[in-house]
Amino acid sequence: MKVKKIEPIFKKHHTLEEITLETDNGEIFTRERLLREDAVACLVQNTNTGKFVFVKQWRPGSMRDAIEIPAGKIDEGEDKLVAMKRELVEEIGYKVDSITEIIPEYYSSIGYTNEKLTIYFAKVSKKIAKGGGVDEYEDIEIVEMDLNETSTFLNDAKSIMAINKYRLSYLY
Repeated sequence: MKVKKIEPIFKKHHTLEEITLETDNGEIFTRERLLREDAVACLVQNTNTGKFVFVKQWRPGSMRDAIEIPAGKIDEGEDKLVAMKRELVEEIGYKVDSITEIIPEYYSSIGYTNEKLTIYFAKVSKKIAKGGGVDEYEDIEIVEMDLNETSTFLNDAKSIMAINKYRLSYLY
């Protein structure tokens, strides 16, 4: 496969590109790719309560509220661990006691976007900010629950992956 041309076809919050490709036998076709910043996400345990801390917010993909692990984009030039700690303060208001990468960088949806995601597990105990997000359009509710409660609420891949990795690595 040979890339013949890449051109932006839409740019607003994200950029959508059209990629013109040529097969080994000379056929030309196009595909689209959504450009996004890389991101981080974290399964968080509050060591004071033993419960796990999630965020509830409206998500455009599902067109409804979703409960998920805290996550956010990595700013240009920012270290991903620094980004994760910043996001935890912004979204849930906690300072990290300890943090471990549990799922190394992977493509979130390799079929259409360049976004890569890294998932962490953190323990927290000290609330240092209100949380709820810093963007005027973020409306984040903080939700704490036991892991056995999550199966009825979670339906997003990163959260399910993080919980399953935690169960495999820490519970067995």
